[in-house]
Amino acid sequence: MASQFNYDFNKDKAVQHSNGLAHSKKVRLAQFGSFETTVKFTIAPNDTPPYDDALFFFIDAAESNDTHSFSLVFDHSSDYPDSLSLGIVIDGAFEFTPVEVPIEFLGKELTLVGSYAGNTHEIKATVTASGSQQTVQAISTSDLGPTLKDYVSVGLTTSTTNVDVSYWAFNSTAP
Repeated sequence: MASQFNYDFNKDKAVQHSNGLAHSKKVRLAQFGSFETTVKFTIAPNDTPPYDDALFFFIDAAESNDTHSFSLVFDHSSDYPDSLSLGIVIDGAFEFTPVEVPIEFLGKELTLVGSYAGNTHEIKATVTASGSQQTVQAISTSDLGPTLKDYVSVGLTTSTTNVDVSYWAFNSTAP
């Protein structure tokens, strides 16, 4: 049992979500399986506060518009205008303090690769800027099996129009 897709931004329709416009698909996800997602996006520089530009990759176990069951968050916040951050969120709470990402990543095409290994419970989020050798990584260990059910919604949400997503793919595999 596996799910795999490349999202078609021209064909697939976005819906309104509590965090902003959401692009999502319902998929079958093996409870103790693994998954990987790749997102290519750009956050345009914004000279006027509030910044609050963010991209969320999320997985929702239920039809919920309040809190994602699991998400990877790439954020440019007004609280920290001179840096970007990358974090892992489970049931609405950060697993650890988000990892700082160089402000030079702002305005560049970024590639975010997120993965979960069902057998080790390792969660990784890696972001790389186009034309750069610099990579920033956030790693955590958490058993997502009890949180994520067989059928889930996986998706992307952006909090402002300053975030442009050009590519998104998702792949899950059974244990």
